[in-house]
Amino acid sequence: MRPDNAAGRARCETFRRLSQQLHVSLIEALGKRFPGPRQLVGDDFFRGMAPEFVQAVKPGSPVLLEYGGEFPAFVASFAPADTVPYLADRHTDRGRGLGGLSHRESAGARHRGDGRARSRT
Repeated sequence: MRPDNAAGRARCETFRRLSQQLHVSLIEALGKRFPGPRQLVGDDFFRGMAPEFVQAVKPGSPVLLEYGGEFPAFVASFAPADTVPYLADRHTDRGRGLGGLSHRESAGARHRGDGRARSRT
């Protein structure tokens, strides 16, 4: 529904701009949180994949650094990423594997074969 007065139209335009800026901010936050996938597939592919995620998964917190916890599962199910089957498995969430383990922990889990990392006690 479109407002009939100028003030109503201005409010709608402001809301539209804020919504677009939030969308862009969420995509940028994903790129910073998951630099590995972005570097692996390149900016063009990442900028095609990230908006799909942002459209599907709304933030649960106002803290942008917390956004994207569901991204690894999304990447694993994102059909165009089938051409890069190791994308969801190997790359990072700021130094941690997409599944939440660091590269060292995930290597230990793979070596043990049970999906759990060895403790360092």
